[in-house]
Amino acid sequence: MTADRPQHTARERLGTGLSRALHGNATAFGYSVTITASFGAVSLDRGKPHYAELLLFGLGAVTAFSALEGAVTKGFRAALDAGSDQVISLGTALAFVSVTLAITAAHGVASMLHGALAWYAAAFVASLTFALAESLELVLAQWVQERRAEPTGQDR
Repeated sequence: MTADRPQHTARERLGTGLSRALHGNATAFGYSVTITASFGAVSLDRGKPHYAELLLFGLGAVTAFSALEGAVTKGFRAALDAGSDQVISLGTALAFVSVTLAITAAHGVASMLHGALAWYAAAFVASLTFALAESLELVLAQWVQERRAEPTGQDR
């Protein structure tokens, strides 16, 4: 190594690698857990799905996010607000709440409905519940950041 280049310990390198691995992935990870476990919850009530029901489950999940994105971006005309890394990190650390609520919602819907509609509606409700609950977690995180006088991303 050259004299002007700082040497990093293995612990520092691991910390940097972990930070990079987590950056931007927490919400996707939480949603992956949510939709996978929701599928399991629906399977508990409805049994093994037929191929068409599997497609409807996927369609229900995608429809919920598409509808929310369309609404938030005013018909896909405005950009989504990224927020600060600190708010996102804190907010997604609370994801156990949104994941639990979404899986519970999927199970509840699947137990009330029958046939193909149960598969579509359960995925739709799980996705909608996850996104809305995580939104509230991020609102709470922003509030905490503001109280601590930390960056919130609103000052851009």
